Amino acid sequence: MTSAEKQHFSDMATQDRARYAKELQSYRGPRIRNRRRKTRKDPRAPKRALSAFFWFCSDERPKVRTANPGASVGKIARELGSLWASSDQQVKDKYEKMAVQDKLRYEQVSIILYFERKKVITESLEQLVDIRR
Repeated sequence: MTSAEKQHFSDMATQDRARYAKELQSYRGPRIRNRRRKTRKDPRAPKRALSAFFWFCSDERPKVRTANPGASVGKIARELGSLWASSDQQVKDKYEKMAVQDKLRYEQVSIILYFERKKVITESLEQLVDIRR
């Protein structure tokens, strides 16, 4: 390629650099959506209440594992589900009672935690008011 031919492409590159610099000055960046921040879970918060089925699973899972030593987690879960479905009402009532007791525990602890938080908030607000006086 001759130097005259190269000059043509060199001029085009110079013009393009000038255009790019001009566009870059007015560029504002990508649009960022306002995302909701994930609220932090209180480490003192109680664990949720377990359902009757989960209480049943916690009792029966070791038995199912020993009966099926090489079974995967999914197979064990299916077996537990079929055992629960075929259980008689007396067995289910036992676990339903445990679930109700656990739900009451959860509600009581949640209420206590709620009032503790409220107390802390009111005390800190009172301190702020006292500081400003």
